[in-house]
Amino acid sequence: MSKGRHEVTFYTYPKYIFCWPLIVMGFVLWFVAPSMQTGQGSPSQIAEPAVVSELSELETTSQTTQAEALSETADSTGLSETLAWVWAITAIVVVVTLGFDLNRNYTVFWLVLIGGSWALILWLRDVKSVKIFSQIYIFFADLDPQYSKPLGLLVSIVLAALYLVMWIWTRLNSKWRITHNEFEHYQFGRMDDSLARGAKRVRTSYPDLFEFLLCMAGDLIIFDSVGRRELRKIPHVPLLPLVKRKINRILEKTAITAGEIEDESDEEGN
Repeated sequence: MSKGRHEVTFYTYPKYIFCWPLIVMGFVLWFVAPSMQTGQGSPSQIAEPAVVSELSELETTSQTTQAEALSETADSTGLSETLAWVWAITAIVVVVTLGFDLNRNYTVFWLVLIGGSWALILWLRDVKSVKIFSQIYIFFADLDPQYSKPLGLLVSIVLAALYLVMWIWTRLNSKWRITHNEFEHYQFGRMDDSLARGAKRVRTSYPDLFEFLLCMAGDLIIFDSVGRRELRKIPHVPLLPLVKRKINRILEKTAITAGEIEDESDEEGN
C-alpha cells in the first residue's frame, strides 16, 4: 500500500492469501520439531538389556544409558505429537477460511451452538452417565499423531512457490489507485478500469471473521452519491482498516459540492 500524500495504492488478492499461516508453520516447525530417529530401534528394542558384562560397574552404566535413552525418546514423542496437533489445527483453520464465509451473525451462532453442545455433553456424561462422548474423546486421544518434519517442509515449499506466483499475478492484475478525482484499476495487457470520483461513498465490509483475524482483510465497496447503487466491489483487501483510513484522508481533502452531486445523480438516472 502506497504512503503517498495524494493517492492510495493497494491490491486485492484471491483467497489463497489466507494460506500464509500453514506456509509459515512448516518452516517454523522445521527448527522446532525433533529429528527423526534412525537406526536406533523402537523404545522396546532400546529397553532390551545389553549383553551381560562381567563388571557390575559397566552394567550400572548401561542401565543408566538405557533409562536416559528411554526418557529422551518419550520426550521427543510427546513433543512430536503436540506439534502434529498444532499443524493440524492450523491446516483446519486455513481450510475453513478458504471454504466458508463466517460473518458476525454466523460466528455468534456457531459459538453459541458449540458452547451449548459442550454443556449438553457434560450434562449427559455427569447426570445421565452417557459414555459415548467420552469414547469419542478417547478415540482422538489414542490416535497419537506424530509430526513429520520432511512432510511439513515439503507442503510449505510447494505452497510458498504457488504463493509467489499469486503475489506476482496480483501485482500485475489487481492494483487499485485512488486519488482525489478517480478510482483506477490496473490490469496487465488489458484496458485499465477507471471510475471518476464525483460524489461517491466508500464503505467497508468484513464478510468473514477468519479473514479479518488472519489478514485484517475485508471488502471495499464503492456506492453512488446517495448510497443506493453499488458501483464497484473490491474483495479481499488486506489491512483494510488502514487502507480505509488513508482513503478517507484523500477524499476529505477535496470537498464535493451539491451541484456535483446533482449532476452525477442526473447522469446515473440517464
